[in-house]
Amino acid sequence: MVHLVYCDDKSKELNKILDGSKTMIIRGASGRKIPHSRVFKDEILYFMEKGTKKITAKAVVTDVQNYVKLSDEEIKKLLKIIIINYSYVISKKKDGIKNAYV
Repeated sequence: MVHLVYCDDKSKELNKILDGSKTMIIRGASGRKIPHSRVFKDEILYFMEKGTKKITAKAVVTDVQNYVKLSDEEIKKLLKIIIINYSYVISKKKDGIKNAYV
């Protein structure tokens, strides 16, 4: 399946993805509406900035974590873990360790 990812142009989200300073997208919603569906590993993402009609980048999903009906407390815990793990990976990359993944 292919997916369209709308990126915020004000925060330069797409530029950060393309230059490698942003490597993860966290999206949440209380429900999905057709035709939207979950994203899985090896699926294709097409990126465009909000307000434009032009697809400017394409990527293949390397890792994804899907969750169903989390409480507010569960969301906060999960985001804390993700931030801690991501910070650890970034610090290891700065120390010269390669192939570190979240």
